[in-house]
Amino acid sequence: EAELDWVCRANAYRAALDAGLPPGITLFVNMEPAAHRVPCPADLRSTVAAARRHLRVVTEMTEQTIADDPPALLAAAAASRECGWGVAIDDVGNDPASLALMPFVHPDVVKLDVRLLRRPSDRHTVQVVSAVLAYAEATGATIVAEGIETPQQVAVAQSMGAVIGQGWHLGPAGRLPPGLVSPAT
Repeated sequence: EAELDWVCRANAYRAALDAGLPPGITLFVNMEPAAHRVPCPADLRSTVAAARRHLRVVTEMTEQTIADDPPALLAAAAASRECGWGVAIDDVGNDPASLALMPFVHPDVVKLDVRLLRRPSDRHTVQVVSAVLAYAEATGATIVAEGIETPQQVAVAQSMGAVIGQGWHLGPAGRLPPGLVSPAT
């Protein structure tokens, strides 16, 4: 499982490097923190090293790992920061432990769980959003809302402090627009 995680991340890095992703564009790449305990496979080291030199990356870790393996989460976050990369916690609001560990992980990006958008008036949602807003205000972290499918959800996401959104209403996933990246050389 850890080796597969390394392979997936290296493939994402390689695709961004091959596309000539400009330095001002941030690449979000998922990571299972437990993979940090396993050394990078030898055949992937050059790609990972090139990514560290040339890419602006935010390592995205799901909050589920907080319950599963908090030490791995903290170690993986520290390793990302040592590379000069950012850290994101995904699906915040799904597990209450994520709020308690945010000050230790110091995420640069907090991605709100999609279910929060669906139940904006729910007591749990209000508590999570209040805690995330306080954290973002104190640290400057960016709030991202996932699962935006309607114009109303855009408004809800903005009311939750989100400045970035993901979802079908904003457009399907796809290739980068022409002109954003230079052809691979």
